[in-house]
Amino acid sequence: MYDPLDTVNLAASIACELFRQEERPLTKVEINAISDSGGIYAIFYRGAVKPYRLYKHLNRSAGILPIYVGKAAESATVNGLQDFRSGPGSNSVKKRLQIHRRKIDSFLTGAIPIQTSDFSFRFLGLPDAHVSMAEAGLITFLSPIWNGAGFGSNAPGGGRPGKLPPNWLGLA
Repeated sequence: MYDPLDTVNLAASIACELFRQEERPLTKVEINAISDSGGIYAIFYRGAVKPYRLYKHLNRSAGILPIYVGKAAESATVNGLQDFRSGPGSNSVKKRLQIHRRKIDSFLTGAIPIQTSDFSFRFLGLPDAHVSMAEAGLITFLSPIWNGAGFGSNAPGGGRPGKLPPNWLGLA
């Protein structure tokens, strides 16, 4: 029996809505133009790095296979104190995308030919109650290669400028 309120069906519905959102280049201007809200986002790649040629091919005309999926819930929600401690934008999709862009920019000094201009994103503002479920559903459905590979903003051992972990290239 189909249950429209089953978590898998809710996550699929949210994923569909994310893919209906405008795809934007991962530029400072485009990131700064989005709202300071929580939600989910997907980052797409169209560059020339050989291990990612499938992404370049599939995302040629529109971002359909993300290389990374992320979330941003208001920080007080993480602590169970929603509406009491966090202000607008305290932990927003905008802030997460700014962090990801800086990490990608740091690769320009390394040996890997990854450029910020090869990336785009889609985002969907969501109530905090749906953020984790939506991210988990997208990761489960799409298996983005950078999820679990140290690209997240709070990844252990992450943040080393110009250094890509081997599994970012599909080599681990």
